[in-house]
Amino acid sequence: MTAQVGDWFIYKGDDYSIVAISEPIPFNPLDYGIKPVACCTACWNGYWCDYHISKEGIILENLYINAKDDYYPEINNVSPEREGKKSFNYMGHHLYKNLNIFIE
Repeated sequence: MTAQVGDWFIYKGDDYSIVAISEPIPFNPLDYGIKPVACCTACWNGYWCDYHISKEGIILENLYINAKDDYYPEINNVSPEREGKKSFNYMGHHLYKNLNIFIE
């Protein structure tokens, strides 16, 4: 069984991976017209996120995603980037960097 990549939570400059939370973070790529699909066995849901935790709340900072039909629209005026031709750094996923979307 392949370990799954999970969301990262950044608090005071340190990165944390939370194993279990009582309620999932209410972010869904479908709300932005993107249908995520798995491109590797380490990420069956097709995406993961970096969240920044501050006094103001939780902010979606980065989104790593593989989209069905290679459809990647702008989100919050941000276009995705891809690291290199084979995108090894992101396991084949596109990166929406610095989205700064406040999560309710």
